[in-house]
Amino acid sequence: MNKVFLITIFTIALLSFTSCYYDKEDLLYGNADCNTSLTKGPLFTQVESLITTKCSGGGCHMNGGRAGGYNFDNVCTIVSAWSQIQFSCVSNSRMPLGSPLNSSEKLIITNWIDAGHRYDN
Repeated sequence: MNKVFLITIFTIALLSFTSCYYDKEDLLYGNADCNTSLTKGPLFTQVESLITTKCSGGGCHMNGGRAGGYNFDNVCTIVSAWSQIQFSCVSNSRMPLGSPLNSSEKLIITNWIDAGHRYDN
């Protein structure tokens, strides 16, 4: 009975490790929300302008800067990092450093996110 029990546990453990899959859809299939062949939407245009204005100082996230691992020179990076942008700029007011967004700037990000946080929004 102990041998059967150990074999069962081993089999379950082995199956649980081998049944995992790579769950990064953006990396596997591209970011479906960032099809730059579509027309850039007005909400995204406002967010891009805000990020370009507020996040380029000091080489933090623009012009090659990768502070915290984020560089927003590519518009698709802005789209794919919507959750981190929302968390850091709207929820926690941690970013941009030294000059957090005011309520109207936070609303620009919130409106874009609520509309689906896509390139064509």
